[in-house]
Amino acid sequence: MSEFAVIGLGRFGRAVARNLVLEGQAVLCIDRDPARLAQVEISPPQIPVIQNVDAAAHADPVAIRENLGRQLYSPVQWVRSIQAMGTQGVTRIIEAGPGKVLAGLCKRIDKSIDAAAVYDAASLDSALSES
Repeated sequence: MSEFAVIGLGRFGRAVARNLVLEGQAVLCIDRDPARLAQVEISPPQIPVIQNVDAAAHADPVAIRENLGRQLYSPVQWVRSIQAMGTQGVTRIIEAGPGKVLAGLCKRIDKSIDAAAVYDAASLDSALSES
């Protein structure tokens, strides 16, 4: 099983997350809309969840949901979060949606992490075939 973070739960991001879950992958979903996050059931994760609010790993669903709320008004600890992921052994990050800024930042922060941007079914298939 692989682990993926889907950033953005718009129509495409939800479809990507749902397909990855159906394939048996571990998926972390991130979005800025509290209503979308409230719709997501948070179960105890199989792997620690590194949250941008504090760049720390969390395993408690209550803490994860609270931190997602705090993330709305707190500075993003992006560099520290990517560094923490590398320390935890993450080797692959997928950015879902238009653009590839975050994937590019990941590559600059930790060259050992492979990052890909996916924006449609073909790019998702390509990213998955490379993992």
